[in-house]
Amino acid sequence: MSIRKSTLLLKAQYEQKRSERARLYAQAQKIMSEELPILWTHQMVMPTVYRAKVKNLMSTGLGMNENFADVWVDK
Repeated sequence: MSIRKSTLLLKAQYEQKRSERARLYAQAQKIMSEELPILWTHQMVMPTVYRAKVKNLMSTGLGMNENFADVWVDK
């Protein structure tokens, strides 16, 4: 990790002012995106759907991002 990026992250961690903290994190994220373009910087929230009559809706860790070929509705 570069010294500049480490310094920004440490400053942001202890910064009390929200707008300044956001600015510091944005600078660090910009450096990371230039140095490591495949680094995950956030995780999207995936909704989960459940209904007792729907069977085999989620059969893997992919959740709602998988094939629904084996899904069926119990009557």
